Amino acid sequence: MNLSAGRDPSAYPAAVQTALATMGVCAPSQSTLADQMATDFFQFTLPGGLSVALNKYAGPPDYHGYYQSSTPKGWEAGLRKIVQSLSRGRPVIVMVRSGSLPWNTSSPLPRHYIVIHGYGGWQHPDAGYLASNFKVLDPWDGVEHQMSLDDLMAATHLAVSQGDYFVART
Repeated sequence: MNLSAGRDPSAYPAAVQTALATMGVCAPSQSTLADQMATDFFQFTLPGGLSVALNKYAGPPDYHGYYQSSTPKGWEAGLRKIVQSLSRGRPVIVMVRSGSLPWNTSSPLPRHYIVIHGYGGWQHPDAGYLASNFKVLDPWDGVEHQMSLDDLMAATHLAVSQGDYFVART
């Protein structure tokens, strides 16, 4: 995937714009995406709006929003799906608590979307390939960051609810 960063503090349309551009799609303006995603006056986009915009421009309508359990088994299943999406050249958008990101010291309360576009890990003799770190683009600052699995888990914790996190992926 070729990294292409949209930058916007509202981050919702910018995350979709970044994901589309990373796939080589000519991404529309953030204001166009905001309209299609029903971004409100306060610049908030409900998670379901991401898939609508991604599918409109990314080709086959295979992006979906998922509320994934943050239990150990839920994380294992979710990571497997994230890696599958990335392996197909499809970046993943994840909702996080912005102040829980290693590079952001703001309040942990605001919710925020980041784009995962790469991963690394190691081969376990019994469990197969295990992803342990990720290449992430944060639309807030337009910078690529490295993120460990532990950091990703901490940032998604309570981003949606007590036991779930949100992912837009194929």
